[in-house]
Amino acid sequence: MYFFELFGFPVSLELLLAVVFGFLIGQMRRVARRRVETKNADLRRAGAIIAELDSVASQLRKAVKKHRHSVHQYKDRMATLAMQRGNTYEDLAIETDKVLQPTLKLANDVAAAYEQIKQQSALLLSLTENRTAPLTGVGNHRVLDDSITSMFAMHTRYQTKLSLAVFDIDNFKAFNQSHGHIQGDKVLTGLGALLRENARESDVVTRIGHEKFIMLMPETDLLGGGVLAERVRQAAEDLDITLSAGVATADDCKSAMELIELADTALFESKERGNNLVYQFDGSECQLVTAPEKEVVVESGA
Repeated sequence: MYFFELFGFPVSLELLLAVVFGFLIGQMRRVARRRVETKNADLRRAGAIIAELDSVASQLRKAVKKHRHSVHQYKDRMATLAMQRGNTYEDLAIETDKVLQPTLKLANDVAAAYEQIKQQSALLLSLTENRTAPLTGVGNHRVLDDSITSMFAMHTRYQTKLSLAVFDIDNFKAFNQSHGHIQGDKVLTGLGALLRENARESDVVTRIGHEKFIMLMPETDLLGGGVLAERVRQAAEDLDITLSAGVATADDCKSAMELIELADTALFESKERGNNLVYQFDGSECQLVTAPEKEVVVESGA
């Protein structure tokens, strides 16, 4: 019988193989679970996107119906004016203005619906592509680039709210050195799950570095973004790690890249102040985010 050393102890070949196979089977089961979780998350996200598209279509149908009613009223008034004697140019201008205003509003509604449909269609298309990191189950760089470009365009055109939080595991390199890379991977897997659990269906979670993650939060102001980031920071302590985070809002930015840079600035402040903190950039300076005395509900943008 052949013997090998495992952690300094002699073990038989059979036992060594059993340990290796046990480890591999455990890894395969974890990968399978993550795939199921990712698939379920994708299904929920697809449902939210379809619901948003249905809402856009419903609003557009109402706008068209209302405009059609205005046009019919205009036609009736014009017929009445044609039968009257002495109708003036001023009467015609007044009636035309009455139908022009709802027509312009309909045009704006159609343009807004078009942009929303483009954004939601892009998100729906992303579900058919391999854009998810296998270890953490969150989006990759491509997801971040596509999502932030689309969401920032919506913010710029329609003044919708948009916040971004960037999270970084404190002293992760030292953690890997002292606990090993396998334990480090477990932490990354757990953090990915934690971020997905705290994100709403409309939020987008991505991993942009080894221990760095970003959460995009549409229809969320700076207060709501800070509350959510602080909630994640506190929950991360259950993973035996600490998180630092920085939050910024698109209201203070001229570009999507600037939004990321401002959140990074707030993250740097969190690191400088000793880690395990959340700072937010309020338009002029970075401020510490503290847990609210009463839980603030972050409204869903889905």
